[in-house]
Amino acid sequence: MTTTHNFAPVTVGELLGQQFFVPRYQRGYRWTPRQVHELLNDVLAFIDRPNGSFYCLQPVVVLRNGGRWDVVDGQQRLTTLSLIMTYFNSRMPEDEAWDVFELDYETRPESRAYLKRPLAGDEGKYVDFAYIHGAYQAVRDWFAAHPTRRGEIESALLNKVKVIWYQLEKNEDPVAMFMRLNVGKIPLTGAELVKGLFLRSGNFEGEDERIRHLKQTRIAREWDDIERRLQEDSFWYFLTNETRTSNRIDFLLRLHAQEIGVEAMPDDPSWLFLAFSKRLNDEKADVMGEWANIRQLFLRLDEWYRDRDFYHLVGYLAATGRPLSSLLELADCNKGELRRRLKAEMLPPVAKGDVTAENIAPALQAWLEDLDYEKRGDHRAIRQALLLFNIATLLESDRVTTRFPFDLFKTESWDLEHIRSVQSALPESPDRAAKWLDSFLGYVTGTEDPAGWRAAVHDAPVGQIDALCIDALHMRNATPFPMKEFPALAQRIIEKYDAEPDREADNTIGNLTLLDAATNRSYKNAVFPIKRKTLIDLDRSGTFVPVCTKNVFLKYYSPMIDDMLVWTAADAAAHQAALHTALVRFFAPAQVQA
Repeated sequence: MTTTHNFAPVTVGELLGQQFFVPRYQRGYRWTPRQVHELLNDVLAFIDRPNGSFYCLQPVVVLRNGGRWDVVDGQQRLTTLSLIMTYFNSRMPEDEAWDVFELDYETRPESRAYLKRPLAGDEGKYVDFAYIHGAYQAVRDWFAAHPTRRGEIESALLNKVKVIWYQLEKNEDPVAMFMRLNVGKIPLTGAELVKGLFLRSGNFEGEDERIRHLKQTRIAREWDDIERRLQEDSFWYFLTNETRTSNRIDFLLRLHAQEIGVEAMPDDPSWLFLAFSKRLNDEKADVMGEWANIRQLFLRLDEWYRDRDFYHLVGYLAATGRPLSSLLELADCNKGELRRRLKAEMLPPVAKGDVTAENIAPALQAWLEDLDYEKRGDHRAIRQALLLFNIATLLESDRVTTRFPFDLFKTESWDLEHIRSVQSALPESPDRAAKWLDSFLGYVTGTEDPAGWRAAVHDAPVGQIDALCIDALHMRNATPFPMKEFPALAQRIIEKYDAEPDREADNTIGNLTLLDAATNRSYKNAVFPIKRKTLIDLDRSGTFVPVCTKNVFLKYYSPMIDDMLVWTAADAAAHQAALHTALVRFFAPAQVQA
């Protein structure tokens, strides 16, 4: 086999007659009968699959060494393939036998001969021989169970089963690559393989060496620039919900593959490499043109990120699960039309139709009124509505430059938080109940230090200390914690800060907001003033608090504020009305009075 390609799928038939050398830093052959059967079953499944072009095995990593190939990774697969070919040869006349590729093992020179006679009876001599013998017997057993399929398997193995041929450059360290693949267990990614396809020397045959080098350097530099940009979390999480930390350019390559009509095959880890290999191995392939298209796709995404409107529109749709590929399909128009199309994608399904205030206002109102936290199936819609409320609020004024941080929103866990506490959610363990009282005592005494609570109670003028504070302090200091008495005291505290103690639990969207899980669970079901103080402290410290969550606890949406420390039914209704108005303004801005 001769190849000028550093990366290419090659058939097993192309490996015939080759000389392979397995260096001593690799372990001996260790495949079990189960692994051998799995390989043969996969090939059989491929044959039975309609329209299968070829079946691809994992990469074989090699380094050219004179007239042979040093195997850096993949010797287990090569050895198994050699045993299967040896089995085929055992079933045919010697003059018709295949010229099976040979494997020399530096640590066990006798293995070369034993691979040709794996039933010679020496399986007890070395551990390697025992595994080789067992694998060969597994091949025989498999074909004994599939006696009519030998010819099909042989033909497929030679012509349609391929390995990803990964040839290292002369200046690459094979031991370092081996350590990465086998000790660090870091496999070659689709992106790395595709990068090799773009940079291989064979792409530029016939060109001046200096020009070839310049083109390779340009692709490599631009590739690295794109990867660095994608490593910026603010950019990355604007595009996707994926949490990958390395080779993020893989996401861009998949997008491009879908753009050119390649169907994604998530179950096949090699699909991306194979898609680009087929495209770039075409005689008419324009490697620089293909790379220019990928870079152009990146520049479009980067432009969307830099445009504040597109940043929020695309970011919201990506955050709520819309594939970016479907959004790119909408972009065959001017910017104004694209904004309209993206907003149409954001519109809740209940409000489809003419985007006029007259049409969507009643539909959105009915939708919001019907959402109920008690319905588990509504949680996703509630979360999306509250996220959309934040996006609409930030985009309402051209003078505001603040951006919604999708990276923080996606890397932190977010809860749907009840603004007014729900009695049924009171802490049910002594530890959580004690922390609940800690929050209350910290709020009423003005100190988070437990030692300061008693001093605050002792030093307070007569008549100015709340009896609830005294009772809470006594309960907090009791050992063991009097859990049976806690619900009654907690209810008294809630009633003090609730103007409507008999009101049923409010599970409407007007009583819900987005809050990071850590903060929410730290004060689980605390009374409104404690929640309010906590959120103000977080915002003051620079912690991300969504703008609408902050507005809620500042009672920004309440038309009349009688008490900043109590959340009433009127406040919840005003919050829900503000959400509704913001969405109508967002989708039909020219038709809603400010």
